[in-house]
Amino acid sequence: MQQPLISFLLCDVHRHATLTRDRRAPLDLPSWLNLLLLVCFFITAPGAAVADDDAAKGAGEEKPTIAETIEDLNSILDDMASRLEGSRTISIGKKIAASPKRYVKNSLWYDYCGGYGVSGIDKKKGTITLSMGYKDSEKILAAYRDRSLLDQLNKKERVSLQKAEQIIKDIIHPGMTDMERARVIHDFMVKHYSYNLTSGGAATTMLLTDQGVCEAYSRVYYLLTEMAGLEAHIVTGVAGGPHAWNMVRVDGDWHHVDVTWDDCITPTETRESGAVDISRRYFLIDDIEMGKDHTWSISSLPSSQVKDAAYYRKVKKFYGTYPSLWKAVDAAARNKQPNFEGYMQAFTSKDTFLRKFEKACEQYESFKNIIGWNGPEEKCGVVSFQFDYSNTTDKKPREQKPHLVQETVESAKGWLSEQGMHLLEKMDVDEETVEEIKSKGNDVIKKGVDTIRSLF
Repeated sequence: MQQPLISFLLCDVHRHATLTRDRRAPLDLPSWLNLLLLVCFFITAPGAAVADDDAAKGAGEEKPTIAETIEDLNSILDDMASRLEGSRTISIGKKIAASPKRYVKNSLWYDYCGGYGVSGIDKKKGTITLSMGYKDSEKILAAYRDRSLLDQLNKKERVSLQKAEQIIKDIIHPGMTDMERARVIHDFMVKHYSYNLTSGGAATTMLLTDQGVCEAYSRVYYLLTEMAGLEAHIVTGVAGGPHAWNMVRVDGDWHHVDVTWDDCITPTETRESGAVDISRRYFLIDDIEMGKDHTWSISSLPSSQVKDAAYYRKVKKFYGTYPSLWKAVDAAARNKQPNFEGYMQAFTSKDTFLRKFEKACEQYESFKNIIGWNGPEEKCGVVSFQFDYSNTTDKKPREQKPHLVQETVESAKGWLSEQGMHLLEKMDVDEETVEEIKSKGNDVIKKGVDTIRSLF
């Protein structure tokens, strides 16, 4: 508030002094006071001007950011990504200074990195220079949040941004919960996108051609969930081979989401309305459940220690007993649903499941429409059933349940072979006798398999 007052007084002093010189009249007391202020201004102004100039320079220059921990480093990289900043020199603490490249590699850099570098390591000053490149998903997200960055997008990325904005406009609505937003994006991708090994991992390719590999799925899910107001990460690891999926924060808790593994439709299959089965087997699951068939190594990723099957608990498809599961499956079949999926807490083994399922088939008439099922290898997890309601009266029972028959046969063959090998290990016989026993054992297994098939 002082600067406007001084400016006003200066103008007034100049005007008043001119008038008094022209009139040759003595100055009154207020004039002397004004002159005194004028003298004080000229004495102090140069220093004040220099200080203001230094402050302006300081405001224009970004002060080095200190990274003491991996969390600090993640925060710096997030800030760089939000600006699509190519490089920045930062100060680092002793812990990171011991191995700066390792810390950068174990940060969440893969969320937005198309390549990175650590250079200019000065242990004396405790500084390093980070150089970052950005993949299309992060460039699109940054431009979505800050329109001044649009000029850094190429034509394909601009069109992809428009496509992503339209998707969000179509499927995200006011009042949606975190879980609803995470789910509708997951379901949209399962319905509209296909896995195609030749399409690559670019988010732009999947947004514009509806095809891509796991990296493309993870990048698009990351982009859309962030645009929808959720917090997400891309996770890279191994799941039967190099793989990428996501973590998303829902109602304050972190969960794993693998849209790729939930999308069972290939590019050659039909995508007619209502014909697509949506699996949520890998939607909002914790570290333990995900760790059964996925591994990852980035140490700075958030942990997911939520209660198992969070989504299925929320939508009330979590079953603690077999009778409750059979009732739900029966209701789905009677309502002519194409499939059923729920989380079975009481699932102990496939053998136990098959025995109980066989009894349930006798109890529920609607189970004749079941043509297949999938379940976990261990004692709990997602169980799904597929139904077919066409010409069920003309089908042979075996044709109605081909997947179930195969599961049963393979399970029986495995059990019989295992028991046979245990017996052979205990018997002290020569090789010729062993081969004879094996041959007869195979005959027994064949008869057993034929018997099982006849049951269907």
